[in-house]
Order: sequence, then structure tokens, then C-alpha cells
Amino acid sequence: MLWKKEVSTLGKFDVIVVGGGVAGISAALAASRNGAKVILIERYGYLGGLATGGLVITIPPPESKKGYGGIMQEILDEINSLGEAFQREDGYWIFNPETFKIVVEELMEKAKVKILFESTVIDVLMNKSSIESVILHNKSGLQRISGRVIVDATGDGDVAAYAGAPFIKREKRSIREMTSMMYILGNVDNKKVREYQRKDPGLRKAAEKAGFRVYDEHRGPTFIHLDGLFEGMVLVWGGAVKYDATNVEELTSAWLDLRKEVFREFMFLKKYVPGFKSSRIFQSPHYLGIRETRKILGEYVLTEEDVGKKLEDAVVYCGEYYVPYRALLPKNVDNLLIAGRCILAPRDNIRYIPACAATGQAAGTAATLSAKMNISPKDLDYSILRKTLEEQGLIYE
Repeated sequence: MLWKKEVSTLGKFDVIVVGGGVAGISAALAASRNGAKVILIERYGYLGGLATGGLVITIPPPESKKGYGGIMQEILDEINSLGEAFQREDGYWIFNPETFKIVVEELMEKAKVKILFESTVIDVLMNKSSIESVILHNKSGLQRISGRVIVDATGDGDVAAYAGAPFIKREKRSIREMTSMMYILGNVDNKKVREYQRKDPGLRKAAEKAGFRVYDEHRGPTFIHLDGLFEGMVLVWGGAVKYDATNVEELTSAWLDLRKEVFREFMFLKKYVPGFKSSRIFQSPHYLGIRETRKILGEYVLTEEDVGKKLEDAVVYCGEYYVPYRALLPKNVDNLLIAGRCILAPRDNIRYIPACAATGQAAGTAATLSAKMNISPKDLDYSILRKTLEEQGLIYE
């Protein structure tokens, strides 16, 4: 049998969601629940993105006393009902990433979302200023999927870039916005670790004794005790490097450098911090902790002057600023919406899990409403979108 290099046609959908992270999950569920025929394309064999494969298993406290609202709240409530999440005293939630995967897959099944794992979108076919179809690569070869409206939830804005939407890449402003690697250490004596932390907050004394590099108040290494859910484990933020994660050679260097840094941090903790002596590296991630790559220019670009300002077409609240519907609409492409961290915003709240879920739900809902009305998302009345989101329980103010 000879391998065929032709592009096969997989089908046509009302809404195509590219990227199965939190933004893509919310977009696909919202689109399907509002009546669209939906396909979700994900490059790995599970959903959740950084929330599962990246081991970003902590969620900041909700901005509203009512909770996170919408699909994010629904997912967390379900995980919590299974005893697979807990809330710390500071309001942060910590959850089991494996349970997260199962919960969202069951939600997808109930919503009748078609999932395509192990598939990467590598290009788009355009018809004037609209995306006619996406081209993806997987074990079946090259495939083509047509859709009326597309949601880019790739994080890096891949689909928007392929379609010719303008974007920028900002210089990283601090170590918090650099690429890092999360990992979990097991067999930790959390009681001893806490006792030592009280004497040496931030591990400054230990680092000075070891000659170990400590970054700023957020690094060095920073870890969270997981014994409220996983006995004898801690979650560690490992390393920080400044590489362009849309450049494959730099991305490769990031993986290599950060893995070395993880082991260096691990050996430091074992030798100099009581409670880590018998610890082991239990789990490393499939995703790097990439904060920022492409920022897609929308029909509206948020600035510092917009902080705290409720814009007329605001549909999502992401802590300190309201995200207008126009920010989800890339310039130059008529049938595309963006969700998640590729949205251009003045502060980094936009990349947090609740914000990704909220922008994803807004984008997925807008995609279905536009497909039903047979109009471009740019022509959708934002008041209709906002009313629909309110009915779905999404809190944005």
C-alpha cells in the first residue's frame, strides 16, 4: 500500500473551534449548547491545555462574590462535587487535572461536540476575507474541514495568523511573563517544609547558603502545598526563560533549558530545605507555561486607559478591565473570533484560567448566533450576545 498525500475532506460544521484548552472547551460547549454543529480540534489526546497538560492546576479567587459564573463555574462545581478540588484560605482553588479531563469530556459528550484529538491545524484556505476551511495534519494525513465560523483558541493565535490577521509580539516586561515549567514533587514531608518556611520565607536563607539564584518575590522556586488533595506533594513553578514560543528552535531550547532548571531546583530543595530530602519528581508537563506570544489586533484594542472602564459592548470582566466584544474580532478576517491569551489586553489577567473560560464562552456563543443568523460575527448585535451570556449565567460585572 502506498501513502496518499491528497487532502481528504472531513466534513462541514457550523462552528470550528481550534484548541482544546480552557478557552476552547468553553467555546465549543457554548457553541453546541446554543444549537450549532461543532467540532473541536486539539493537538494532544486530552482536553484542558495548560490546566491539565501544563499542570496549572490552581485557579485565582473569583472576581465576583457569586463565583466565576458560566461554564467555568460549572466545571469547577462538578470537580468539587467529586471531592477532587479544594479551596485554600486565600481563595485559590486547586483541582486534580485528571478529573478535569474526565469531567470536560463528559460535558462534551452530552453537548454532542465532535472532538478530534492528535490533530494540528497547519493552514487555512481563504475565500476573500473569510476562512473557507482549515487544513490539519494527523495520523490520517492531511484533512480539510469547512466551517461557517471559526474560533481560534490556540493561545498563540495560530489560526488568526494563518488567515492574515495582524498581530504584535511584545517584549517581555518581567520574569512573570517569561516561559516556565510546572512540575510536581512527591514524597514530600509538608509539615517539615511548612515549619522551615516560617523561618525562611521565600527560601532566601537557603538560596544564599547554596549560592542558588533567587529571582524576585514570585520565584525561587515557588511552590504550593497540595496535601489538601494529594498527600505528600507540592506543585512547583520551575525556571524562567525568555524565548519566542512561536519559533520552533527557540521553543526547543526552552524545553531543554527548563528541564535542566527543574532538576537543578529539585536538587536544591532536596539538599537545603527540610522536608524535601526523600522527595522525587513525580510529574512534569506536556505544555510549557507560555505566558505570551502573538497578540491579535482586534477591532478594539484595550489600553491602560480602559482599566476599570465599562465599555458599551463589554461582554466579559477579567479583573480590572472589561473585555469588549470587538476585542474578540480580529481585523481583516470576517468569520473568525479569538479567545484566551492571544487577545491583546494591557495586563496579564487575560491569560488566567477564569478569563480564558469567559472569553471562550463569549466567542463560542457569538459564533453560533452569527452562524444561525447567517451573518459575520462583526455584524452581530453585541446586546443580543450579552443577553444570551447573562441567561447562561456568565458573570461579567
